[in-house]
Amino acid sequence: MRQGTVRSGEEDWTRFQRDERWANDTMPELGAPDFLWASAIRASEEQRLRHDRDEVFHRLLSVGMFDWNGRDHRMDPTTLAMWHSSAMASRLLDRVRRTEDQV
Repeated sequence: MRQGTVRSGEEDWTRFQRDERWANDTMPELGAPDFLWASAIRASEEQRLRHDRDEVFHRLLSVGMFDWNGRDHRMDPTTLAMWHSSAMASRLLDRVRRTEDQV
């Protein structure tokens, strides 16, 4: 996935362990808007690195994650809703793929 940041106490962790921590971090220190933004970034990174990605699905997620006109709408309720739905769709896609791999 991504290289992952090394946090204190994780010096001996493998890249896979850091990636797993990053992918499943609930980020309890963040408030809701910051968590939604971080989740959108995480989903974007996961989609960007996926080798078998569906280009249409990736574009749909990207439209929901980024404000392409450059204005700052972080606290706009529609922006928060788009970040939420994009992050949820990405997590659900990952769960579907993991389930398919088990079958």
